[in-house]
Amino acid sequence: FLLDYGRIFFVLVSIAYPVRVEFSIKDEHKNKMIWANDAFILKTEGPLEIIGDNVVALIGGCRAVWLKTEGQKEGKAYLKITSPRFGEQKLEFNLLINKKT
Repeated sequence: FLLDYGRIFFVLVSIAYPVRVEFSIKDEHKNKMIWANDAFILKTEGPLEIIGDNVVALIGGCRAVWLKTEGQKEGKAYLKITSPRFGEQKLEFNLLINKKT
């Protein structure tokens, strides 16, 4: 299976900064699996937290979740997306401080 998502990085401001992350399930031919409605467990590592529930189900083969940074911390953060059927994928984020604010 393929977990499809865009490249993402954060620019931190003086308070927590939210971002929407969209992902979808695709088959080996890169077709969206629109019938998939599996549940996924979300977990973060580093200065990043999930806004809302940490267990989400696909709707039409895709889902979006909101994340926010935990203050002004630079470095790497990760979102782990786990499913009993599809296994685990790990998304990496580069957290940066906006020095112009």
